[in-house]
Amino acid sequence: MRKWGVKTRVMVLALFPAITIALLLGVVFTHTQISSIHNLLHERGLSLGRQLATASEYGVFTSNRPLLLSLTNATLEEKDVRAIKIMDSFNRSLVHSGPKMLSTINPAKLPSDRVVIEETESSTLFITPIKLQTPIVDELLDVDTPPPVNGESQSIVGWVALELSHANSTVAKYQTLMTSGLIIVLGILINWFIALRMTRGVIRPIEEVTRAVTDIKEGKLDTRVYSGGGQELQLLEAGINSMAETLSKAHNEMQHNIDQATEDLRETLETIEIQNIELDIARKEALEASRIKSKF
Repeated sequence: MRKWGVKTRVMVLALFPAITIALLLGVVFTHTQISSIHNLLHERGLSLGRQLATASEYGVFTSNRPLLLSLTNATLEEKDVRAIKIMDSFNRSLVHSGPKMLSTINPAKLPSDRVVIEETESSTLFITPIKLQTPIVDELLDVDTPPPVNGESQSIVGWVALELSHANSTVAKYQTLMTSGLIIVLGILINWFIALRMTRGVIRPIEEVTRAVTDIKEGKLDTRVYSGGGQELQLLEAGINSMAETLSKAHNEMQHNIDQATEDLRETLETIEIQNIELDIARKEALEASRIKSKF
């Protein structure tokens, strides 16, 4: 990470928390929705099983198959209901509506006071006991019975086996997964776009400062930088501009001194050249005077 550039670090710092939160929220949302779908299926199965058990008390007690068949066929129209079987107290099938059940009913595990739930990969089976109320028995038999003892006013006359399919639940779970994935991806993309804009807002002034320093290093001392960044960058820009101005003044002063020295040197060389010419003329005149003198 130490070798990463500023842009990479900003992107990582901006995206990592958002991606982590999005994934966590997505997992929680998905788990909650899938659990809700599973619980709704169970609640529907329990509710339909109890309703059907209550409605079929008379039909089971009297072995009225047409009545039971009309009840099961009506319940079969409910959502997710795949198959229904009603059995008597001897575990004999009275009616069966729908295709063959995917779950196997174990006679040894038939409940007496609760609902048994058995799940397979494709369906869930709800086995609900059918309890006939004692007053109903008395009414059917037209006999007088003493009050129940210890609250035992119900007797089991059969069971309702209700099988719910997982097809709709599976589709709903996949839809939840797709929705959750879409929300996560959309959230990450939005955060990536925001992080990219933020990164550009941070990197662009730094790049301009870097470019200005490079130009100054190459001798372009008239370079000034105004990136419009934050206060920290404004202080840096002010320092770079001040440094560039100082270097420019120093360079101009040095160039002026060089030009002045060159001008002085040129004038000195001209003076020396004039003096050399004068000396050469004087030497020639001396030689000429000496030659004339030697003739005389």
